[in-house]
Amino acid sequence: MKRRLKQLIQPVLLAATLVAALVQLLALPVQALGLEDVPEFLSGGRNWVMDISGVLSRDTEGRLNRLLDDLERATGQAVRVVTARRLDYGETPDSLVSELFTQWFEKPTDQAHQTVLLLDTRSRGAAIQAGEDVQPLLPTDLIESITEETMGSQLRQGNLNQALLDGVSRLSTVLSGQADPGPPQMAQLPQAESSSTFPKASQGEAAQLVVWLLAASVIIPMATYFAYKIWS
Repeated sequence: MKRRLKQLIQPVLLAATLVAALVQLLALPVQALGLEDVPEFLSGGRNWVMDISGVLSRDTEGRLNRLLDDLERATGQAVRVVTARRLDYGETPDSLVSELFTQWFEKPTDQAHQTVLLLDTRSRGAAIQAGEDVQPLLPTDLIESITEETMGSQLRQGNLNQALLDGVSRLSTVLSGQADPGPPQMAQLPQAESSSTFPKASQGEAAQLVVWLLAASVIIPMATYFAYKIWS
């Protein structure tokens, strides 16, 4: 009886182990992004936006590129925008943008008029790193206001495209030497964008739910079958 019971239970344990391994594999961060995964901006190129996470519409990306291209031609201030999703373990928007800035612009002379704005679309956090000559125009409190108030108010509503448009617009205004327009008034914020502009991280959560349902659909019938065999 014990031998037969062992023979019946072994397939169930094996199936449960395989399903558990699959669940753990899919639960790991997908497309985790680290410094080594971000390509270089082409030296001398005039493309200012790197949408790695793929959340920006063509219209938004085009508007950002035109705005930043005009800014660089008029003032010499170069702003690079990067969107990322699922950062490597231990990475934050602040740490990654600092590393990218150093990697892209190694010499202090190259960094002088450069600014990098990073948006992590999963955590909906933003960070800005500026060169030495830019810092007088972008003190720490202003950077925090741009990322936390101007962009943060839109990010909390899921408006990722509008968050970048608003943040880059205010950043461009300040770097042009004009008066800071300040953060938007909460009452004037537009309605949330359509679901097509939401971060795609929810797909991973949906995949995990599907795996759990599949696991249940395999294990429960098998357990029921073997229990019936044992007690019948």
